[in-house]
Amino acid sequence: MERFIGQYKFSIDNRRNYDNLIVFAVVITLLGVIFALGMGNVSAAPGDTIYVNNATGNDDYDGISATWVGGMVGPKATIQNGTNTVDDNGRVNVADGTYNEHITINKNVTLLGQSQIGTIIDGTASGRPLIITPGLTVNLTNFTIQNGNADSGGGIYNEGTVIINNCTIRQNIAQAYYNAMGGAIFNLGTITLNDCTITQNTANSFSYSGSGGAIINAGSVTINSCIITQNTAQGGSSSGGAIFNNGNVLAHYNVFNGNTALTGAAISNYYGYVDAQYNWWGSNVDPSSQFYGVLYNPWLYMTIKATPNNINNGETSQIIASFNNLFDGTTVTDLIPTIGHIPDGILVNFSSDALGTVNPLSGTTINGIASTTFTAGLNPGISTITSSVDAATVTTGVTINENVPPLVTSTSPVNNALNVVVNKVIQITFDRNIQLGTNPWIELKTSSSGTAVPYTTNIVGNVLSITPNSLLAVGTSYSVILHSNSVINLVGIGLAAPYTTRFTTETPPVVTSTSPVNNAFNVALNKVIQITFDKAIQLGTNPWIELKTSNSGTIVPYTTNIIGNVLSITPNSLLNAGTKYTVILHSNSITDMQGNGLNTPYTTIFTTTLPPVVTSTSPMNNEVNVAVNKVIQINFSKAIQLGTNSWIELKNQYGQIKPYTTSINGNTLNITANAAFARGTTYTVILHSNSVTSTGGAGLTTPYTTKFTTTTT
Repeated sequence: MERFIGQYKFSIDNRRNYDNLIVFAVVITLLGVIFALGMGNVSAAPGDTIYVNNATGNDDYDGISATWVGGMVGPKATIQNGTNTVDDNGRVNVADGTYNEHITINKNVTLLGQSQIGTIIDGTASGRPLIITPGLTVNLTNFTIQNGNADSGGGIYNEGTVIINNCTIRQNIAQAYYNAMGGAIFNLGTITLNDCTITQNTANSFSYSGSGGAIINAGSVTINSCIITQNTAQGGSSSGGAIFNNGNVLAHYNVFNGNTALTGAAISNYYGYVDAQYNWWGSNVDPSSQFYGVLYNPWLYMTIKATPNNINNGETSQIIASFNNLFDGTTVTDLIPTIGHIPDGILVNFSSDALGTVNPLSGTTINGIASTTFTAGLNPGISTITSSVDAATVTTGVTINENVPPLVTSTSPVNNALNVVVNKVIQITFDRNIQLGTNPWIELKTSSSGTAVPYTTNIVGNVLSITPNSLLAVGTSYSVILHSNSVINLVGIGLAAPYTTRFTTETPPVVTSTSPVNNAFNVALNKVIQITFDKAIQLGTNPWIELKTSNSGTIVPYTTNIIGNVLSITPNSLLNAGTKYTVILHSNSITDMQGNGLNTPYTTIFTTTLPPVVTSTSPMNNEVNVAVNKVIQINFSKAIQLGTNSWIELKNQYGQIKPYTTSINGNTLNITANAAFARGTTYTVILHSNSVTSTGGAGLTTPYTTKFTTTTT
C-alpha cells in the first residue's frame, strides 16, 4: 500500500524508515528546546496556571499572577516562556495583545486567550506561529493566528492531539518551490476545530503543486461549525483550496465559500476518507464541482418563510431565512438545530418590492436562522420578499389584502391656495392606488356661483388628475368635490364621505410703480420709461403699447425690454423739451408668465424738462470798468450741463476770438479767459442754441448774448 502527503509518496515498506526519521526529528527538536531553555533566563517556578501579558509582563517574572504584584511576582511576557514554565497539563492564560512569536509546544497544555479578536499570535511572515510536537494534547481557545510563513503548515504544524475552539486562523502562507502544503495547518496528528474561522490562507508552489490552501491532513481532522472562506491553493496542479486530505476528515455544519484551487476548489481527497455532509457551500445548488473524492450529500439548504403569509394593509409578517434544511438534490428535509446548525453570525440580507418594507435589511444567524419583519404597504397584491447569502437567493410571497378606503394625502394646488395658474391640472393624491367608482360624481365649479367647469380625468397609480377643458377664469375661486364612492381602491372600497378642496386662480399683473411717476415734471429728454408690476411679466400676443404726445397725439417710436417684473420703454430719440407725454398699456398688452393679461388699459403721463433760462450774469450786460482778470459767470434757472458740441463765443469789438475755458457748478457757467482781457475793450459772450442744456437734456432754444467793457486803468 502506498500513502501520499501532497504529491509525496510513501510506501509501507519504507514507513519504518519514515518513523525513524520522525523520531530523529523529535530528538533534535527536544535538544533544541533544552538548549533554548538553558540559554533563556526563566526564573520562575512552574505552576498549574501561568499568566502571560506582553504589555505588562516580563519573562523573568514567575507567571503566577495576571498582574505584577511586586518583586518577581507577575505575568510572563511571551507565550513561549509561559508554555515552557507551566506544569504538564497546566493552563496558560494569555491577555489581549499581539505576540510576535514562533511557539513550539512541548508539553500537554491548555492555552486560553482573553478574546478571539484581541489575542493574536503573529508569525510576522518569518516562520510558523505554532508547532505542536508529537504525543501531546493541546487545547487552544480564543486566539487569532496570523501572518505565518513556512513551506508547510504556514500557521500551525501539528503532530499531537489538538482541540482548537473559537479561534481565527488567517492570512498565513505555505510556500515552496516544489510542494507547498497547508497554508494554515499541516496536520500529522489529530485536530478538532470548533467554532473557528479559517480565511485568506494560501498554499503557493512556485513550480509543482500547492495543496491545501487552509489545511493539509495526513492524520485526523474534525471540523464543527466553522467558517472556511477565501483560501487558495495555487501553483502547478494545485488542489484542495480549503482542504487537501491524505487521512480522515469529518466536517459538519460548516461554511465553505470562496475557496479556490485547480482541483477541488473546496476539498480534494487524494487518499483517505472525507465526510463533508451537512455543510453550506455558498449556494443551494449541487456543490459537487467543488470536490474531489468527497462525501458531501446532503448539504445545507437555505429556505425563506413568511408567517403569516396573508395580511392586511399595514400589518406585519415575520420573515425567517433558515439553513436548518438538508437537500440531497431531490428532496428538502428538516434539520433539527439542536443536533447541529450553520455557525452563528452568518450575515443574511433581506429586501422587498414596492408593496411593503422589511426592517432590518439584514440579520445574522442564530441557531441556523435569521429573521426580519415585513410590513405591508397600502396597496394590495402579492409582495415578493428576498433573502440572500453568498451566491444564494431565495424568495417568498406575502398576500396583502386591502381593507380600508383610500384617503387623500395631498392636493395640488393645496387647499385654499391662491394665485393658481389658469391652466392648472388639479391633482389629488391618495394613500394607495385608486380607480374611478361606478358612475363617479366629481364636481369642479366656481365657488360663488356654482358654475360647473367641464373637465376630463386621468388616474396613474394613486394620483387622480382633473384637467379643465379650457383655461380657468382669472381671480376666481373654485371648488373640487369628490363625492362618496366617486373614487375607490383596487378592491372596490370607496370614499366614505365627500372630499372638498378649494383654490383661487391668480390675478392679472398689476402696476405697482412707474418711473417717471404719473404726472411727473422736468423729466429728462433721454428718459427710459420703466413700469414695474407685482409679478414677472411678458409681452402679450400682438401687444399694443402707445407712447405719444398728450396734446397732439404724435406717436413716439420706441423699443421695449422686460427683466423680471419691469417693463422698460426706450424712445428711439430724445423727447421734446417741455412736452407732455402719455404712455398707454392696452388690455392684454402685458401678461404674467401664465398668460393672464391686463384687464383694462393702464395710462401714465409725464412732462419733459424745460430749457434753462439765464437769470443773471457777472459782469452784468453792458457793464463797464470790468476788471481785466474777471471770470465771467452766467447763472441759469436750473442745473445745467454743456450741450453736445457746445458753441460758446468770447470775442472783442473787432471780432477777435478770446480763448477761454469753461466750468459748471450747479446752475452756474464759468468762463475764464486764458489771458487777461485788454484794457478799455468791449467783449461779447454768445451762448448759441443748445450750447448749454438742462441736466435732462433741454437746451437753449435761442442764442443768448451779453457784453461788458474792461477798465482803462
